[in-house]
Amino acid sequence: ELRRALDPMWHSLGPRTRRMVHDLASIRQLLFSLLQFDAVEFLGLVENLWAAETSTGEVPAWFATADAQALQVLARERVYQLAPRRPGQPPCVTRILEPHAK
Repeated sequence: ELRRALDPMWHSLGPRTRRMVHDLASIRQLLFSLLQFDAVEFLGLVENLWAAETSTGEVPAWFATADAQALQVLARERVYQLAPRRPGQPPCVTRILEPHAK
């Protein structure tokens, strides 16, 4: 909707503003997906978004925020659980699934 509102003057906007509009669209997509997808699908979407955005070389500014990091961690924790082992050994990754919200 914001993109459509800015469409008449899109050509006059700077690259930073265009990037912000794109970032807002990505965040909006994540919000709707959180309500529609189960935990595994949402984690896949988050990881794909991260991979796609970082592969272009233009990392969005919001990726560096604490909220973006929390989004990644919490999306993984809904699917995987790290169980500690004896000292000196790596933790054991156990796949857990949150009940489907639908």
